[in-house]
Amino acid sequence: MNNAINPYRQRWMIREPDDAFFGRARELRDAFTLLKTMQSVSVVGQRRICKSSFLHRLATPRNGELDKSFTLHYLDLQRVFSAQEFYARACKKLDRETGDSHLDLEEAIQNRKVVFCLDEFEQAYEKDFGDEFFNALRSLAQTGNLALVVATQTPLNELHAQFLQGTDVTSKFHNIFTRLPLSEFTPEEARQMVETPRNGSRFNDDEVAFILQLGQQHPYWLNIACSLVYDAKRNGGVDRRKIEESFQRERGIDSSNSATGTTEVGFNVAPKLVHDVPTSVAPADPNASVRLALFLSLIALAVGSFSANASFVLGVYLSIALLGISLLLLFKNFSWRGGME
Repeated sequence: MNNAINPYRQRWMIREPDDAFFGRARELRDAFTLLKTMQSVSVVGQRRICKSSFLHRLATPRNGELDKSFTLHYLDLQRVFSAQEFYARACKKLDRETGDSHLDLEEAIQNRKVVFCLDEFEQAYEKDFGDEFFNALRSLAQTGNLALVVATQTPLNELHAQFLQGTDVTSKFHNIFTRLPLSEFTPEEARQMVETPRNGSRFNDDEVAFILQLGQQHPYWLNIACSLVYDAKRNGGVDRRKIEESFQRERGIDSSNSATGTTEVGFNVAPKLVHDVPTSVAPADPNASVRLALFLSLIALAVGSFSANASFVLGVYLSIALLGISLLLLFKNFSWRGGME
C-alpha cells in the first residue's frame, strides 16, 4: 500500500465510471428512461454534489441502458463563451467540421438520435447567449432528433426568470425538461462507496464508521474523508484527531471557532467530532462542589452526634448518607482536575 497511488485523490469529474462511479442507480434509471423517448432532462443539485460526474456517466452508457442508435456527447459550458461557439463545438462533436448556427446543428442532427449533456448550463444565461439561443434549442429538441440533459444548481425556471426578466420571451424553454434532483447518497450508496476495495486494499469496520461519520452521505466529502484515511494508513497509522483537523481544513472551516459544537459543511449541519475528552463533566465553578461537600460533612457530623446521643438510629443512617454524598462530590472534583492537567 505504501507505493500505491491514492485512488481517492481525484477532486474533479470522474471520467472512468467503471472504476470510481458509485451509486445514483435510481437517478440513472430515471434519466435513461426519459432519454429513450428523446425527452430532455434538467439535473438540479447543489455545488459539489457531483453533477459533472453524473452527466459524464450518462454520456457513456453501459450495455442495455441505451441502444446503439443514440449518439451522446458531454459538453462543459464553462469553456463556451457564446451561442455561436456552442453551435460550432456541437457540430464538431457530430463530425461536422463547419457550422456555427442553429441551422447547422439542425442539419447535423437530422435523422439521428442525439443527446447533449450540457454541464454548467448557468453559463448560457450568465454569458448572455440570448433569447434566440434558448428558443432555437427548444425548437430543435421538439424535432425528436435532439434531447438535452442540462446540469444547474438553480432550477431552469428560476434562471429563466432571473436573467430574462423584462424581455419579450415567447417560448418557455424550461417547459421541455423533466426535472431530476441530484442530492446526497442513500445510506446504502454511501456505505458501498466506502467499503468497496481500491488498489487492492480496503477499510476495516472502524475506519468505515469513522469515514461515514465525517463525510455522512455527501459523495464529494466522503471521497475527501476516504483520501485522508487512506493516506494515514499508508503512512503508518490512523490518528483520528489529525484526520478530523485535515478534513475541516479541506472544507475551509476552522472548527475551533464553532461555539455550538456544530459546523456548516455545505450539505448538512454535522456534529463536531470530539475525541479523548474526560468522561465526567466539571461544574461551572469547581470550588463550589468542595464548599458544598464540606457543608454537608458538617451537617452529617452534627446529625450523627445528636442521633448517637439520643439513640436515634434513622438519624445515624442519615448522617452516613450525607457523608457519602460529601465524599462523592470531593471525588468528582478531584477526578475532573486530574483529567484536565
